[in-house]
Amino acid sequence: MTVGNQFADLFFLICIGFISGFIFDFYHILKKYIRVTPWLRLILDFSLWLIITMITAFLLLLVNWGEVRLYIFLAMGGGLILYYVLFSPFVKRIYVFLIDRFLKITHFIIKIITRFFRFIFSPFVKILRRLCRPAYQKLVKLKNKIKNFYQPLGKILNKINHKRRIF
Repeated sequence: MTVGNQFADLFFLICIGFISGFIFDFYHILKKYIRVTPWLRLILDFSLWLIITMITAFLLLLVNWGEVRLYIFLAMGGGLILYYVLFSPFVKRIYVFLIDRFLKITHFIIKIITRFFRFIFSPFVKILRRLCRPAYQKLVKLKNKIKNFYQPLGKILNKINHKRRIF
């Protein structure tokens, strides 16, 4: 292996560190926008590291036939540190900008779609409300009658259940 090949490998290993930092920053920014439970966050963190490991293993196979040596970890770690020192603040601002724009655009599209469907279906909803109002009122009256009929029975059953011991 020539010295030029070794420097090319070192450059690619530093790039793998950059890619890992890039992915981790995206996940870190995305976590701020999505609220998840702690157990789901644990699963997402594990998935992130699994994805980074698979990408790293694939790129190591491409760069140096999957040989894992100390200088590989040092080069990837150096690339990761270099990324965080030089590029991370700038990339985080870009991620926040892109995610904000994406959310605003999707919110706008959803608003347009809901307004469109409200405009299309509002006459049908008004007609259905007028047609179904008598049936709905009858159902409410029936529910109240059933509730009034079973309410004394429920009180009696509650008294019986509180006095009886199972064990």
